[in-house]
Amino acid sequence: MKNKFLTLLFAAIILPCTIMFSACGANNDSNEKYNINFIVNEEVYSTIETSGNEYITLPENPQLGGYEFAGWFFDKDVWQNELKTSTYANKGLTKNVNVFARFKTNVTATINVDVIVDGQKASTVTTNAANYYTIAAPAKPNDITNDPSVKRYFHGWFVDSDCTTPLTSDTKFLKDSQIYAKWIDINESDFEYSVGGNGKITITGYLNTTASIVVVPTYIDSKPVEAIGDGVFTRKTYIKEVIICEGIKEIGKEAFFNCLGILRVTMGDSVIEIKDSAFYCCKNMQSIRLSSNARIIGTKAFDECLSVKCNAYDNAYYIGNEKDKYIVLMKAISKDINSVKIYEGCVFINADAFNGCDYLKSIRIPENVISIDESAFEECDNLANVELSNNVTTIGKSAFQGCSTLTSIIIPSSVTTIADQAFTGCNALAEVYNLSDLNIVKQTLEFGQIGARAKVVHVSLNEKSNLITKNNIVYYQDGTETIALVAIDKTVSTLAIDSSCTTINFAAFYKCQNLSSVTIPKNVTTIEGVAFAYCSNLEYVTFETGSKISAIYESAFANTALKSIIILKSVTTIGSSVFDNCKNLTIYCEYEVQPSTWPLNWDNDATTLWYRETEPAIRDGYWHYLNGLTHEW
Repeated sequence: MKNKFLTLLFAAIILPCTIMFSACGANNDSNEKYNINFIVNEEVYSTIETSGNEYITLPENPQLGGYEFAGWFFDKDVWQNELKTSTYANKGLTKNVNVFARFKTNVTATINVDVIVDGQKASTVTTNAANYYTIAAPAKPNDITNDPSVKRYFHGWFVDSDCTTPLTSDTKFLKDSQIYAKWIDINESDFEYSVGGNGKITITGYLNTTASIVVVPTYIDSKPVEAIGDGVFTRKTYIKEVIICEGIKEIGKEAFFNCLGILRVTMGDSVIEIKDSAFYCCKNMQSIRLSSNARIIGTKAFDECLSVKCNAYDNAYYIGNEKDKYIVLMKAISKDINSVKIYEGCVFINADAFNGCDYLKSIRIPENVISIDESAFEECDNLANVELSNNVTTIGKSAFQGCSTLTSIIIPSSVTTIADQAFTGCNALAEVYNLSDLNIVKQTLEFGQIGARAKVVHVSLNEKSNLITKNNIVYYQDGTETIALVAIDKTVSTLAIDSSCTTINFAAFYKCQNLSSVTIPKNVTTIEGVAFAYCSNLEYVTFETGSKISAIYESAFANTALKSIIILKSVTTIGSSVFDNCKNLTIYCEYEVQPSTWPLNWDNDATTLWYRETEPAIRDGYWHYLNGLTHEW
């Protein structure tokens, strides 16, 4: 009986195990393969395929400068579970796996880099951990071409034999390597030119229709080349690289306009002037080496160069060269920046550089900046303080357009040009200090409308400012009037307008979206256009007892959440669309009928009630005061 029980027990155990092992065996015998990825420094170094149940061949040991390879491991940073050739000898693989290279420091390791010139080894340089495995570029080699009649340009050092990847100061050599000298033939016959009275050449045309690299030479027909003319290479999309040799001083207007194929530009330090739109819309240009001596840079010279690699400094991106990385400020790092320190050596601020940076409050233009390009600070709504350098000569078109918080500015003596619309929409710009020779006159539209809303134009820094700040509001105050110019912080929920205020400026509180109620002091006589427009949470406006209000102009309260408002009989002038899109508003007007001088659309979407002291025959549409409060008949 006992033996029979044991036999049955053994069968009960063995049968499921047999089934289980059969199932496992079926998996192991599968032909499905999986990847083993070998990772070095976060990148896939090699991959092998296997289904397991076999010995694997490991890839060649990777090299890393200053380190010794110590194996492949499943557990990165723990380094306990190592992959070996036998790991999957009797084990199936059911998914893709990653293994990681482990390295041990070997600070004594030396890396040898052979210098190859025209296919021959010329020398060897070494590097190690102390040099961060980088090398300094060797000196320009002698041109040892076999044909002395061929003019060649030394293009630099490259890390691959095809000379496609340039050697840079950041190139690291992690194993013994080579660098290669690259030369490019110069074809003077590719260029059309004119000769000036000084015997120097201006290039006027380019005849080669296939060359991917253009070398603009120092000499053509033994005459020095001084300038690249206007539009010479415009829309030549087959050009991949441009080299502008030493000696050339000027790059013409639209010289490389819309050259979509250009990836790289190198210019010598002789270039002084880069004219308007010279590289405009070179959208695929990845790198540019600027002249250290570039001092005149035209409008939109580098606009729409969307792919160019920039150098970051504080909150902005720049382009430059190996000696000075910050010659041209290209753009803000983000539209959300609230401050930026412009590099002191910067020469030029590019078009649209800070366009739409709504949170930027203050800017100082350093002394080396000569030109501020188009729309550089356009629509910086909160830009309240601008300090221009004493060397700025040109303020470009729309440079500060829409800077609605700007109340004062000093124009240095160096400024010779303020382009169209440079200050259009600067509605709070009440005070201008003009130290230049420009004839800036208040309330006029010349010189980019800088004086359009000015109340005073000072000609000396010794003249006292008429601006004061109280409770988050900047006022212009000259003894005869006090104007509430603008709210400094447009996120406030309450406003305490000073009792001395006589005028609320155009767009003074425009888009103060958290503002829910406001009291207009009794001395205010005028509320200018869009003063409270788009204050989307503004529900109540109250005029102080004894109010002298006489004029409310266009769209002053448009697109607000007003529920009720009293228009006093002292109001003799009212603009169009004052309450546009105020659909929940009831207006209590102290007039019995609409004055004939008022526009028909002054109240737009609101419901307007007219005053009757005694009960009218038809009660709808009329109101009166009851115990000092508004009451509909």
